[in-house]
Amino acid sequence: MDSNAPKISVIVPTYNRAAMLSGCIDAVLSQTMQDFEIIIVSDGSADATKEVVLGYNDPRILFFEKENGGQASARNLGIRKSSGKYISLCDDDDRFYPHHLSTLTKLLDDNSGVGMVYSDAIWVYDNGSRKPEVKFSEDFDKKALENFNYITTQTVLFRRSCLKNTDLFNEDPHLRNGLEDWEFFLRLSDNYAFSHIKKVSAEYVVHEENSFHPGSGYDYSRAFLHVRTQRFEYLTAEFGPFLFDHVDHMYPYNLVQCYLDSGKIKESREIADKLHRLYMKYSKNNNQAPITELVILFSLGISHFAAGYETEAGNFFRIIVDHPSYTLIKEQFDGFANQYANRIPNMGLKTLLGNCFIA
Repeated sequence: MDSNAPKISVIVPTYNRAAMLSGCIDAVLSQTMQDFEIIIVSDGSADATKEVVLGYNDPRILFFEKENGGQASARNLGIRKSSGKYISLCDDDDRFYPHHLSTLTKLLDDNSGVGMVYSDAIWVYDNGSRKPEVKFSEDFDKKALENFNYITTQTVLFRRSCLKNTDLFNEDPHLRNGLEDWEFFLRLSDNYAFSHIKKVSAEYVVHEENSFHPGSGYDYSRAFLHVRTQRFEYLTAEFGPFLFDHVDHMYPYNLVQCYLDSGKIKESREIADKLHRLYMKYSKNNNQAPITELVILFSLGISHFAAGYETEAGNFFRIIVDHPSYTLIKEQFDGFANQYANRIPNMGLKTLLGNCFIA
């Protein structure tokens, strides 16, 4: 590595947000730790983005333009153009607090076995609809990460060296501007340790242009299905039936439900069946995850009901109630089943769940 290279490369993808971009740049420039470069990548912007960036007279700010290809492609170009030992990510609408880079850098400097560190972000709602909140503050749990992403992207710092064994962000259109960060973190965590600093060091700004906003048009159901099916293929190829050592008890439900959410009813039943077969092989050598079996049976029930096999669905639910492990977690399981029933519109399934699981 070039001895003159900065310690940190801050990657900022941007698209038609000239009015927000200066706040992001100012926040990075205000860091207490100043050994960094800022790589700004305009992803086909047609507004005054270039003029905003060129208005800064700082040699640490590097600017690149490309045709519109999505946030992942912009981040990837920024990473390729960067030279820092550590990589930091910040979207154009988010903000670092002054101690952000110094806090994260110290942990990586002091812990050579950690590949990525992340802190907490406070979510700020620009329309004032809600009070600011720290939505996620979770210590790293690889099994939980297979279910959902609790790491806010602009709170991370990872070693460039980790990219030797991990591809860059996935530019698949299914993930565009949505879950590509979660998919990247999953792959990175397959090979490297993560560490969490329970400290707010950044702001995540919530506004109408966020991809998860109801009016954005982003298809999260399709994106979740894409990530989870790819991960399931990886886990089964890597571990076979012992994938259950690498996921928590809610994993089967989340996998099956994403098929249902995407309208893939036949496939949801097939994947539930496959999970059950894998678990039966797993349980021959390991009896430490009986709750997982109950969750798989529940997933078999809801997927069979969706496919029109109502009698079979009821049979799966009754197997749960008769299972010896059910009595140990009856209150919690009934609560989960009833919460599920309250969320779904199908009155037939609501009734069946209510008859089988009485909280």
